[in-house]
Amino acid sequence: MRCTRSFRRFGLLSIALLVAVALASCSDDGGGDEGDTTEASGCEEVDALEDSLTSLTQVELVNDGQDELESAAAQVRTDLEAAASAVSSDLQPSVDEVQTSFGEFETTLEGISSEGGLGAAATELGNALTELGTALQDLSAEIGERC
Repeated sequence: MRCTRSFRRFGLLSIALLVAVALASCSDDGGGDEGDTTEASGCEEVDALEDSLTSLTQVELVNDGQDELESAAAQVRTDLEAAASAVSSDLQPSVDEVQTSFGEFETTLEGISSEGGLGAAATELGNALTELGTALQDLSAEIGERC
């Protein structure tokens, strides 16, 4: 049990680090033209997605439980749909990768009750979150060039 808990924390810390890197790559340097909506299309939506993913990684599975995890995942889904609608077509492949990774995370989350609860699915959830963080980092790098 102790090893599983340590691995779970390591996995969540890895995701938090990936999200932090993604946030840094898309941060606003204040030098952009606020009126230029062509280049900045999707910036706010991707920022909101990054925020909700950060919140998702901060859920403590043991303390907060599955309901909190599902609530955070629902917010990510909402923000992901908004980002997918807002970004330009040249960013769509990166958004598709985030959507695919999030779909895998949701599938893992849905399987928790049938697989014996959070403890049994912790490794799979950690792996799915890692893939999701990587996909978001790629999207953030691309959109960071425009925002």
